[in-house]
Amino acid sequence: MAMSIKTRFRIRVMIAVTAICALIGAVIQWRSIDNLTPAMIGALVVGLIGACVCYFEMAFHDRLRRVSLGAALALRLVAYLAIVLMIGKLVRLVTGIPYEASSSDIWGTLALTFGFNFLFVLRRQFGTTNLIALVTGRYRQPRQEERAVLFLDLAGSTGTAERLGDVRFHAFLDTLFTDMTDAILDRGGEIYRYIGDEVIVTWQVPSLLKSARRRHDVLDCFFAIRDALAANRSRYEATFGTSPHFRGALHVGPLVVGEMGDFKREIVLLGDLMNTTSRIESLCRDLGKDYLVSAAAHDLLAAGGMEDLHFEDLGPVRIRGKRVSIHLFAASDKPPATSTTDEAAKTCPTTAGTSGVTTPEKVD
Repeated sequence: MAMSIKTRFRIRVMIAVTAICALIGAVIQWRSIDNLTPAMIGALVVGLIGACVCYFEMAFHDRLRRVSLGAALALRLVAYLAIVLMIGKLVRLVTGIPYEASSSDIWGTLALTFGFNFLFVLRRQFGTTNLIALVTGRYRQPRQEERAVLFLDLAGSTGTAERLGDVRFHAFLDTLFTDMTDAILDRGGEIYRYIGDEVIVTWQVPSLLKSARRRHDVLDCFFAIRDALAANRSRYEATFGTSPHFRGALHVGPLVVGEMGDFKREIVLLGDLMNTTSRIESLCRDLGKDYLVSAAAHDLLAAGGMEDLHFEDLGPVRIRGKRVSIHLFAASDKPPATSTTDEAAKTCPTTAGTSGVTTPEKVD
């Protein structure tokens, strides 16, 4: 079974962290070219510390993000100190070379703790991709990119919010968004933004052209999210008295990506692509479909065949605010039911394709 994108990413991160820490340890303990033992011991010790810290963060990530920043800081401090002491004793036991944790190791551990907390706070705030882009200045000047964009909207959210109240509805959304994160990341998606009860996910098109698997992951992301939420349905019903149901729309095209703002600077996606995808998503309710895919997305991502996914051709559909109709497909991971109604639909134009459907304002 092939490893998920998330697993491969974690392995790469652990290898990189271990290598960087080993290099730092070697440099710190370097004495001379004639005696490489201290440098080798330093590389071994600090490399192992880096690997253990990285594993700790990955293993306890879900638990740490559920506690306050202060509590996470204290837990990390205790764990990191334990790792430093344990690695020192392990190296001494295996190599026979004395190595005791000094005051510099303790202060180094404190610095490491605060550094990791700062890094994880920034990562959770901006996302890994956006954080790297902000640090490197990739979008300091606006640039045009080709992206696939998935809009997700919680169906029936108005009634649910009214019944639960603002505080519990916030907890409900937070639970949903947390539970769907792995499904998105496993399929290479970048969570761009949460807007109320909506989630926007993007993929850069050049990376999707590298393999059919990546293109399939984009199309399948909606169903992976649906399945992840379905697996927790009993918990949602027990806690909130309802189970979530999302509608989605997928579109592909050019947009402009750039940094915006001053005090609270962020990377913003702008362009007709974003507006059109939102309008396509609002058509789901009117057309009675859960997942709509534009012809542009279908032609790019479904090229070569997707045996486990099925597409119903809805033809050109009028969208509010657009002069030109958008050709849409309804996507499903289940084979279409065959019936006399379906056979008739094959020979007759669809209502969406001929009547010029105009979407009303969203009321959910």
